[in-house]
Amino acid sequence: MSTKAAIRAMVAARCGHRTDIDEQIDLELSLVQRTILEDGRIKPWWLRKLDQTLTLTANSRTVALPSDFIEFYQEGGLWHYDGTAGVNARYVRKLKESSLASLVNLYQEEAGDPQGYTYDKTKLLIFPKAGSSDVSLRISYIAREIDIADLAEDGSNKWITFAQDLFVAETLIRMAPRLRDQGLLQIAQAEAAEARGRLHAATVSLEMSDADHQIGGDD
Repeated sequence: MSTKAAIRAMVAARCGHRTDIDEQIDLELSLVQRTILEDGRIKPWWLRKLDQTLTLTANSRTVALPSDFIEFYQEGGLWHYDGTAGVNARYVRKLKESSLASLVNLYQEEAGDPQGYTYDKTKLLIFPKAGSSDVSLRISYIAREIDIADLAEDGSNKWITFAQDLFVAETLIRMAPRLRDQGLLQIAQAEAAEARGRLHAATVSLEMSDADHQIGGDD
């Protein structure tokens, strides 16, 4: 298994085996993960967290989003969940996302079973608000991986494990201008495009496989 130390060494080797840029490489690796990879168009399967539990406290409408939340996973979303119901009836209702203005206008201070929501970077606002009992919710979302900056030298994360080629190439794209190496920049850009294409194909293939399974049901 590749590690933080190993991927740094790969970048350093491509930068001419420099021994004085480890700190800069670590900074760029973290920035690449947080911005280019996790905020990019492709959301690979390893970032998905499905059917995670949230609790809306009685007489409230606010629920904190998970700290690693990036965005909702489109095939999952947010559901009202009743664990006491029969297996086929536990997912009571998929909540509909709407604007805050429309939800306030529709429900105001009404309490009852959740119907809709809006959200910002840190919290969900559920409408209507909960009544006298807590309400269970299920959320499926795209989550941030542990930052490479927070790993031990022998630690790893899923970007290192599953997309090492893309991780290295995107980091080299950021390092090359600092080193004034136009040749390295051009090579890294080509490698990143190829790696991104492979990742996109693998992600689409898995999504199609999941869809076929859902349509066909269990064999």
